[in-house]
Amino acid sequence: MSDVSQGDGWWQASDQKWYPPQDAPAVPVPAAAVPAATVVAGPDEKFRFDAGAGSYIGTAILAFLLSVLTLGLGTPWAATLWMRWATKHTSIGHRQLRFNGSGMGLFGRWLLWLLLTIITFGIYSFWVVPRFVRWAVTNVSFADAGVVAELAPE
Repeated sequence: MSDVSQGDGWWQASDQKWYPPQDAPAVPVPAAAVPAATVVAGPDEKFRFDAGAGSYIGTAILAFLLSVLTLGLGTPWAATLWMRWATKHTSIGHRQLRFNGSGMGLFGRWLLWLLLTIITFGIYSFWVVPRFVRWAVTNVSFADAGVVAELAPE
């Protein structure tokens, strides 16, 4: 047991202590049973991105076609496709990321941003990127966010 993660496989219980992999419980408990202040990544956990050119090219072509063939109306879906690809191949320590956003969830914002950009002769476009990134980041979670490891009863 430790106050900080000691490497790969270490897990944090609801008592905010880190435990070695061999002490992991067999059955995880729902996240609702864990206090909201649970730390999800220790200071020593590394980000990892494992995608290759093949999956990128396929995703990029599909996103491009989705945007072009719909005359731009499919752009929100293309953006979420790319975000889903990026998070699917990204992890922090041993925890996989997941993108929860949807094209429909972005579509209204995207239309508003497009309209404001046109009305302001492009000036509003400087605000679009930070707003898109804020939307994208708020729609990223850990793939196992619904399950958090808990100490086995002694």
